[in-house]
Amino acid sequence: MSLIYVAILLRQQAPLAANARAAVQAFRIWWVCIGLATIASAVMLMAAVANRVTIGLVARAIGLLLSAVAIWGLITYVWFLRTGDHRARIPAAIAYVALGSAVIGSGLRPGPQEFALGQWKAEIIGPATPGTEVVLTLLAIAFLAPPIVSGLLLLTLRKWPHTKAQDRRILAVGIGVPVWLAGNLVSRLGEADAWHFVTRVALGLVVAVVIALAYRPVRPERPAGAAAETPKRDVAADLAERMRQIV
Repeated sequence: MSLIYVAILLRQQAPLAANARAAVQAFRIWWVCIGLATIASAVMLMAAVANRVTIGLVARAIGLLLSAVAIWGLITYVWFLRTGDHRARIPAAIAYVALGSAVIGSGLRPGPQEFALGQWKAEIIGPATPGTEVVLTLLAIAFLAPPIVSGLLLLTLRKWPHTKAQDRRILAVGIGVPVWLAGNLVSRLGEADAWHFVTRVALGLVVAVVIALAYRPVRPERPAGAAAETPKRDVAADLAERMRQIV
């Protein structure tokens, strides 16, 4: 719920430019959908406890769909923040429609399916086919690599003038999101049940709380010092204005 709370806080911002409003909306979509995807994972775990495979399949598909929409929102936001345009929206949408469909389709294996329930995770497994795990691993990497890179790109904004509040938000999202998603990816590749708890449950909770605290409303501040070397004036001024409005 902390992630959805961030989206509520972002709603209180009032950017001046229409493009900036669209970018903030995309960022809000990221927080809302990733929060709902986390809830869908909890529903899948409860379905596993009750041994309701159909409900588990539906919850997993909804969670993957929400994750795809969320990642689209993050990529759109970061691209606009770095470049000032929205040209990434359509390619990112096409890519994640394809990836989301492939990931959801890969889980619909022919034959009977059942839950493999661990202490901290639940998976739906079916008849094994050659190469299935390799395909799922490659899909997971393709699915999570772009948002991890997008989060890291936010850290490059620290060399431009920014306020202390913006610095906290850049650090919280630029470090927290990639670490959390990378942990999810490692959890997907590993088999240890305890590692699943550390990367998805404990780490996810810590990241969500830290990011929610970073986005608390603050009093207006003057920009902090810039880096020794700054880009051309027009580029720096445009980026500083985008940061003022939407970070």
